[in-house]
Amino acid sequence: MKNLLAFLSLALLFSACGTVRDCDGNRYRTVKLNGMHWMAENLRTTHYADGSPIPKGDATTRDTIGAYYFDYGNRKDSVRKYGLLYTWKAAVRETDSASADVQGVCPDGWHLPDDAEWTAMTQGCAAERSLHRVPVSSQNMRIMKRFVRPPRGGYFYKDAYANVGEGSFWWSASPFEDGTAIGRYIDDISYPCPYVCFGKVCNGYSVRCVKDGAKITTPKTKRQKRKKSSQ
Repeated sequence: MKNLLAFLSLALLFSACGTVRDCDGNRYRTVKLNGMHWMAENLRTTHYADGSPIPKGDATTRDTIGAYYFDYGNRKDSVRKYGLLYTWKAAVRETDSASADVQGVCPDGWHLPDDAEWTAMTQGCAAERSLHRVPVSSQNMRIMKRFVRPPRGGYFYKDAYANVGEGSFWWSASPFEDGTAIGRYIDDISYPCPYVCFGKVCNGYSVRCVKDGAKITTPKTKRQKRKKSSQ
């Protein structure tokens, strides 16, 4: 019974929502997470929502800070499975503002999640784990693992492709400092919840988009619930 309640609680946290298309016609599954609708797959468009093309990067552009996307040798099966990698400038479409939703490379009605939205998603994962006191490898947490799978790796300005099949990197819309931006990284062997990383804007990371107009909600832990009930 306890396991059933735990599963139903997590199902409410991660509920299927449907699909969304980009301007290239690619369709993506979506999920609702903590009041926000997220893409459940990595973006793989080569155009912005208005049809403007995104330049394809290669070895000659990997040290630059321009807007580029990268693939794995133009292999369609790889792109379909893993999505494409984008420099931060491509992900935000040259927008450095952190004061409003940044559509960037996302479809109309969607935007690149900022650090606060990623944090809310991470807190939800951590709160769920704490709430039910389940190990990382439990069946309940596999839903989170499916959300962040498959491990895409990244494209780095020094070493080209790395961490393929081992972990994933995603951009947020939030800049950091000295030519870097805030992102998220996950290695599901060690932990299923994305955590903060800081990457050079010329790196190629995956992109997940969030639907506009969402209200961030954060699940309460048992301690917070006990404190409220005692007041």
